[in-house]
Amino acid sequence: MSSTISASHLDSIKTTLLDQALYYRNVFMDKVFPRLTKQSRATYIAAAIGIFVVSKLYSTFAYPKNLRHIKHAPLLPYMASLIRKDTTIGRVKEFLIPEWKDSNGFMVLYEQFGWTINVTNPEAVKTILYKTDIFPKNDNNEKMPAGTLIRKFFGKTNLALANGHEWMKRRKIANPVFHRSMPVKTFTHLTEKMMKQIDNTKGEVSIQLLLQRFTLDAIGLVGFGFDFNAIDTPDGEWVTTYNDITDNIADFQFLFFPTFDTTLLNLFPARQKYHEKVEKMNKLFNSIIEHKKEALSQAKSDVDESEKDLLTLMIEAGHNEDDKLEPLSSSELRDELVVFFLAGHDTTSNTLTSALYFLAANPDIQRKARKEILDILGDDHSNVCPTLEQLKEFKYLTNVMKEAVRLASPAQNLVERTASRDTEVAGTFIPKGSLVKVNILGLHYNPNLWNEPTKFNPDRFIEGGELESRSSVYSYLPFGGGSRQCIGMNFSLAEQRIALSLILRRYELSVPEDSIHKDELKFSSNLFLNTALDGQAPSVSVLENIMSSTLSASHLDNIRSTLVDQTLHYRNVLMDRVLPRITKQSKTTYIAAAIGVLVVAKFYSIFAYPKKFRHLKHAPLLPYLASFLKKDTYLDRVQKFIVPGWKENNGFLVVYDPFGWTINVTNPDAVKTILYKTDIFPKSETNKRIPAGSLIRKFFGETNLALANGHDWMKRRKIANPVFHRSMPVKTFTNLTEKMIKEIDNTQGEVPIQPLLQRFTLDAIGLVGFGFDFNAIDNPDGEWVTTYNEIAANISDFQFLFFPTFDTTLLNLFPARQKQHENVAKMDKLFYSIIEHKRKAINQADSNVQENEKDLLTMMIEAGQNEKDKAEPLSDSELRDELVLFFLAGHDTTSNTLTSALYYLAANPDIQHKARDEVLQILGDDHSDISPTLDQIKDFKYLGNVMKEAVRLASPAQSIVERKVTKDTELAGTFIPKDSLVKINILGLHYNPNLWNEPTKFNPDRFIEGGELESRSSVYSYLPFGGGSRQCIGMQFSLAEQRIALSLILRRYELSVPEDSIHKDELKFSSNLFLNTALEVGLNFKRRY
Repeated sequence: MSSTISASHLDSIKTTLLDQALYYRNVFMDKVFPRLTKQSRATYIAAAIGIFVVSKLYSTFAYPKNLRHIKHAPLLPYMASLIRKDTTIGRVKEFLIPEWKDSNGFMVLYEQFGWTINVTNPEAVKTILYKTDIFPKNDNNEKMPAGTLIRKFFGKTNLALANGHEWMKRRKIANPVFHRSMPVKTFTHLTEKMMKQIDNTKGEVSIQLLLQRFTLDAIGLVGFGFDFNAIDTPDGEWVTTYNDITDNIADFQFLFFPTFDTTLLNLFPARQKYHEKVEKMNKLFNSIIEHKKEALSQAKSDVDESEKDLLTLMIEAGHNEDDKLEPLSSSELRDELVVFFLAGHDTTSNTLTSALYFLAANPDIQRKARKEILDILGDDHSNVCPTLEQLKEFKYLTNVMKEAVRLASPAQNLVERTASRDTEVAGTFIPKGSLVKVNILGLHYNPNLWNEPTKFNPDRFIEGGELESRSSVYSYLPFGGGSRQCIGMNFSLAEQRIALSLILRRYELSVPEDSIHKDELKFSSNLFLNTALDGQAPSVSVLENIMSSTLSASHLDNIRSTLVDQTLHYRNVLMDRVLPRITKQSKTTYIAAAIGVLVVAKFYSIFAYPKKFRHLKHAPLLPYLASFLKKDTYLDRVQKFIVPGWKENNGFLVVYDPFGWTINVTNPDAVKTILYKTDIFPKSETNKRIPAGSLIRKFFGETNLALANGHDWMKRRKIANPVFHRSMPVKTFTNLTEKMIKEIDNTQGEVPIQPLLQRFTLDAIGLVGFGFDFNAIDNPDGEWVTTYNEIAANISDFQFLFFPTFDTTLLNLFPARQKQHENVAKMDKLFYSIIEHKRKAINQADSNVQENEKDLLTMMIEAGQNEKDKAEPLSDSELRDELVLFFLAGHDTTSNTLTSALYYLAANPDIQHKARDEVLQILGDDHSDISPTLDQIKDFKYLGNVMKEAVRLASPAQSIVERKVTKDTELAGTFIPKDSLVKINILGLHYNPNLWNEPTKFNPDRFIEGGELESRSSVYSYLPFGGGSRQCIGMQFSLAEQRIALSLILRRYELSVPEDSIHKDELKFSSNLFLNTALEVGLNFKRRY
């Protein structure tokens, strides 16, 4: 794309695009439109607009192709951090720093103005700051809708945002004020006034607000020639109005969705209030300007330039004949006042706040700084006015200030730049038009750039110290850098030195014991300035007492009356104010907006947290759903959301699963109750709630032994019981293991054990369960294996699981998904062919075959066929559904358990050696093939413990099928409402440090007699096969299969994990949403004989 494209090439591209457009137009008219006309047009119009809304959101938030070579923070978790009101430092630590080395200090984040490259590479920072022709300031403010609160407050442009000639004009006007001798006497006088306020305050002093008023008075007197008198009037108009605006201006929803702040502003009365505040603030600014203009018109014209304040210079600019500058308009003057008002007092007050906090929190540093001050200013207990020369001697105090502003830089980042052309910075390609931002906090808190970056250490800034020893000083940027460095830097530093020196000379500082900042300085979630919290949290005790008390009938009547009044009020607002405006505008636009709102409302109704669960803790929705989009493993979610709050939530946590808000239970006492009280906790009809045409519903069918309840379950269980409670087919398992061992012997190097074990267990369930030979071990590319694996790998894709409409109505939009539907249809034909083949075989066979010799499929087909049998026969579709269940549970779960057991044996040589010793002691070591007996496999005590520990750490079943609560009940002291979905989270039990010692460690000795499991008050912290009457029917079948396979493999081979394996340090799992499967595992097999 960056090369020159010929005219003929362009014509070819245009022709291709036109052909594609015509093709899709014809498809729509010939295939889609005829179907639409048969259904409600209104429905499809609504759907079309809904899709438009979704596509609009997608086009807004989709990650740009031209930035795909740069790492980016995942959208949903990042947005969720904004919604949660995390601090900017929190986001820096979560998204920027961990990826710093891999991303070369470049990370793309979705911010107010779109996807923005955040730069924390010092070499790149230097380039951006000095090459202002390539990286000019972005005109973001002008791009914002004119009616937004931010645009109203900050105006169109100012010295901080302007570029080129405009910036040079404004900089030239302001330069004299900030490069003359500092107003030491003014700063000293204001500090003395502030200290009087401190002296008159009993107890703890709220320094933040006091310092803000101090710096406001300073910029007012020196910058505007105006006395705000803020120190002595804390409730003055300027202070309260400004604070109201800055506390609320950066609300996430209005910042990222400015339509709420303009077109839909009437829906947000509280926001309207702040718009009114800005108008009030503008009147105050304009009054200063008018007052100054009037004063200038009446004053003598021979006032020395060095005595003029900033506002005077800005007003006079362009009015002299020799002055080639254009005069600033009243609105331009107002915009400059705002930037100096903000930068001149809010940033400095926040820096002073943090400096005083760090001094108070570090007594040794405070004493050292005070000693320097007393050495320079004296300690005669009288007021003193420091001189400029004395201020320059405050070396250590200056280092304290530098370190304080490093850790608590008010500026979170430098104003965005727009790359004016394709360029390369520090080896990273930056496309033309990209938004680029230097992230100050990402530099200041980076452990790759600073030693112990969260530690307060002023000695970093001594001569020859840490900063100077770095290859680049551009890891420290509290005032920016280059030609655009903060013009008021020296003004602020002088102001800080005077205030801090006089305060330290007079007071000893300490942090109150009950302060929220006792251990560290905590910051607010302000999106513009990095400000510390004020230390006070609003009290909620009264609200809690009211909400927890019993409401009387009269109280309820009052509430109802109030709600009715509110409803009528908003109805009147709608009819009297909103509707008349709507009728004046395009009806189509508002119908589309209404449908868009309906789409959002529908999403809200689906995802909103149910009121009946408000007494239970729940995982935050966006981060939880984002974990699916990131393809985190099920175990990741357990360790991030389930385990951390276990004690506080009593082992109950509500999460949003594919079937809605579900209570995940990891309390062993509650687990026991759920498993045994099947009348209160029957299996949920989950499958029937999934649309019939979806891939999952097609594959798993209507119901089966795992999902059925009551009579239906008892019927199916009765049929299957004999097969799984007879003598185990040891010879079959042994023969199949020998076949598998031949495959291992014929494989050179690392053996991919997962697919091999899967084929082994498939042959086992086929022969024993269905009387059918899949011949999978010898036929790895067979129809059964490849078709099933394709389905299993794709069936649980997040978007189709959580949005089944994509899997049914809109399936035509997803060709790859259609292929999986075809695979299920193919699989069905294979299952039905087994059933048909079995029916024919039964009809032709001798009728006196012993019951204990019949396979499962035979018994299922024969059920209900005999006169004495009261059971109803199973239809072919019911038989097919049962086959799927046993096909899945009988081979995929066991193969995954065997995979993990072999891995853990390979990864733990001592345990492997001990298990092999036991096997050899029981089976012998005569280097010949052997078929274990049932009695022998029962003697594998230690190997049995290895299997138990492997299935604890790598349980294929992530959870037990959801139960639906039939009545209000209490579980382990926790109220569970009727109709709640309840799920036992197996991994949440198995990985819980409150239930197991070192739960991530592989330790088979947990299961020895009298060991860790038996010593627990409840054994229901271990549930690989479920429990109660619904315990897995095939448990003994699977255990016997595993014992034989593992014992014969250990007898023949020594196992090890390859050096280059992704599992070298730990077993890594896939993101499969149904089964907890390891990523592809390969092991080394060294033959012993």
